[in-house]
Amino acid sequence: MEPVTNLLEYTKMVLRLVIRNLLLFPLLMITLVSSPSWAEVLSDLVQRDGIYYKKFSNEPFTGRLEGKHQVYIKDGKRWGEWFEYYANGQLFSHGWYQANERHGRWVFYLQDGSPHSETYWVNGVKDGRWELYNRDGTIHHLEIWKNGVKERDVY
Repeated sequence: MEPVTNLLEYTKMVLRLVIRNLLLFPLLMITLVSSPSWAEVLSDLVQRDGIYYKKFSNEPFTGRLEGKHQVYIKDGKRWGEWFEYYANGQLFSHGWYQANERHGRWVFYLQDGSPHSETYWVNGVKDGRWELYNRDGTIHHLEIWKNGVKERDVY
């Protein structure tokens, strides 16, 4: 750029820069907002022998999944909090994974959002109370499990 010799030229130059930037900013924002999501979804992966891989890869996947299944996968195994949703966006299940195994409390829901059942797991094995609910939230059926074996039906 050449040095500006008078105030009028300087003002015109500044206005041109401001107008150019005002036009570029909305264009940049539209481009960013309309860009496809870069988050991985479960359908981007394949499962072999219980391990998740990105399609066309032999390296176990590590990263966070978004969309219908929301979970963190580390070295191809599900770890941590898991959310799964119905196609209508309503929560289907919520629980925890530890090294690809269900662990702790899991709650399953009907499409209307009411709870269907509550289960407990230890390292992928049923362990504890298994409650099935009526639509009004009262317990319809209760089972007690220990180390993967049903001990008894309470009712």
